[in-house]
Amino acid sequence: MNIDAVIFDYGNVLSRVPEQDDIDAMAAIMQIGTDRFLEGYWHHRLDYDCGMPSIEYWQAVADYLDIALKPEEADRLTMIDAISWSRPEPAMAELADRLHRAGVELAILSNMPMDIKVYLESNCNWLPDFVHRTYSCDLKFAKPDPRIYEHSKNGVARHEERIVFIDDREENIDAARKVGINSLLFSGFQRLVEDLGETSLKEHL
Repeated sequence: MNIDAVIFDYGNVLSRVPEQDDIDAMAAIMQIGTDRFLEGYWHHRLDYDCGMPSIEYWQAVADYLDIALKPEEADRLTMIDAISWSRPEPAMAELADRLHRAGVELAILSNMPMDIKVYLESNCNWLPDFVHRTYSCDLKFAKPDPRIYEHSKNGVARHEERIVFIDDREENIDAARKVGINSLLFSGFQRLVEDLGETSLKEHL
């Protein structure tokens, strides 16, 4: 397979997932156990990914958990949350850098809230030089909606058969393939290297 461009998912691919200390800190602000906190955190997450303002998102989480929340607490939660998603997966960051230096076009396609997008683009200089960025918060729809893949694909100056998309969720991979994008399920760095080794990118791994 000849590949000239790679579209990366962000969370749990280029970045690590939040650490337990991050989750504990957010749960402590809400004065609730971490398991229950995570229920609320994920319950309205797609709305947040699709552009819901942070104050509305955290209030929705608080309402779901049946607790009171002050505006200043929502601000603290927003900052901790953004920082928690900002840490790179070193091997993946290095791979992206090697591909970029080899002339491979890189793009990002992520379900991501606006606050996290702004934080990453202002503070994370480890991110590769993307030729195109597709964020759910800008478009107001998210993976696995077919429209978001079309937006990403159209922003990369390559024929679709020369693009590969990397994501850690099966449903997102399936949706990308349905619009004609070659896709690989990310389940770890070594497996990804093996999969990419079957493409023209093998010399850059």
